[in-house]
Amino acid sequence: MKDIKYLKEKTHIEFKEAKNGVPKSLYETISSFANTQGGTIYLGVKEGNPTNEVVGVKDASKMVKDIINTIHNESKVSYPIIDEDDISIEKYEDNEVVVIKVKEAPNSFKPVYINNNLSMAYGRDLEGDYLLRKEQIKHYLNDNTEDCYDSLPNKKGYSFANVNIESLRAYRNDVNREQGNNLYKDLSDEEFLVKTALLVNDDRGKLVLTNAGVVLLTSFTEILNIWPHYFLDYQRNTTYISKWDNRITSDDLAWSGNMYDFYRLVISDINIDLPTSYVSMNGRDMGKILMVDCVKEMLANAFSNHSFFLRIPLKVVRNPRSLSVRNAGRMPVGKTQAIRGGLSRARNQAILTFFRRIGVAEKAGTGIPKMFNAMKLNNYEAPQITEDTIPEDMTTVTLNFRAVPKKGETKIEHEIVDKVEESGDYGMSINNIASSLNISRQYASTIVNNLISRMILIDNGKQTKGRLVYVNK
Repeated sequence: MKDIKYLKEKTHIEFKEAKNGVPKSLYETISSFANTQGGTIYLGVKEGNPTNEVVGVKDASKMVKDIINTIHNESKVSYPIIDEDDISIEKYEDNEVVVIKVKEAPNSFKPVYINNNLSMAYGRDLEGDYLLRKEQIKHYLNDNTEDCYDSLPNKKGYSFANVNIESLRAYRNDVNREQGNNLYKDLSDEEFLVKTALLVNDDRGKLVLTNAGVVLLTSFTEILNIWPHYFLDYQRNTTYISKWDNRITSDDLAWSGNMYDFYRLVISDINIDLPTSYVSMNGRDMGKILMVDCVKEMLANAFSNHSFFLRIPLKVVRNPRSLSVRNAGRMPVGKTQAIRGGLSRARNQAILTFFRRIGVAEKAGTGIPKMFNAMKLNNYEAPQITEDTIPEDMTTVTLNFRAVPKKGETKIEHEIVDKVEESGDYGMSINNIASSLNISRQYASTIVNNLISRMILIDNGKQTKGRLVYVNK
């Protein structure tokens, strides 16, 4: 066992004294770990600074038996996340410590709650256990229902009259461009929305928009009444000189604020200077086409998996050497399966179908593999996918436009080029390069001189104080 005297309580580690038996707060922590990313609980340890005190527990065997029995009592814990293999008794000097390893619960059983009370479901952050808010509980419950919330009739009664006609016409043009002589071409706008299941009958028989129809084709005010935490944010900074060169937010009254128009505006802006390589396919350069498709898939993936119940805004950030998209909620099929491909399960099926009609986001679990393939063919590093639970569940996909090192090239060279490019027109000194990468000045100078000789970097001609280097564009 690790020397628990020197461990620190954090997101995945919890200490409890348990001098007088099983602490009441144990099941709160089990709930919080099960609803986040798991963790380890040590019973018989008192947290201290700088070291913990191992006080041990009385009758460890009985304690383990009581915990197992309680965990498998549905009136106490909604899902039996722990079995006998997950709990052990460890000797530490003259004391016995009970160690409980809590796995993350399967999505279909979240949220895990206690005392037969759904409102007693806990989450875990840097401060410890906390009661999940109502919207977090709704987020988990929505993930467990067969009918996606975005496919349901909106409860505000928004109808065809609330549709932004410019958004709808733009969408119909995209559908016609993608599908040619399709079945929807000659329908009226209202008939089109009915045919595409964005306009449906509610329980009173009135034709209303689905929740997806509201978020995709109405305006910011209507969307907020359905999704109170709705916010879309695009930031473009290609110089690092100012905070951003361009920003598009859903609360900007200069445009509709709906998701489809956001998609069109962002794609248009990103395409201005999207980095690509020469990719020869059948005698054509397909590099730009592959990267544009990659970005479209990236956005559609975030839209179709964004949890509108959570407070995390959907955010797109374009930097000189990268593009990242963050959405609320983790991947419904899990990161590993998403990368592998072949299994499709979107949080927002209606939104996924909406984009599939314009040739984006195929419903076959191929979106993420297509992104990986596009980056590989353009000789860029593989996309990075991270899933977090603090402050809430979220997923971030990042494209780094860094070429994969060729034979003879090193990772440190690419890191230096990235740092220098981030400095923009200011340039960067050898001292700053060395400091930012935690390498010696002599080593940094040697690599920089090599990059200059290969015409990857250029300098201002000074060889001592005042020497600055820039990316050779």
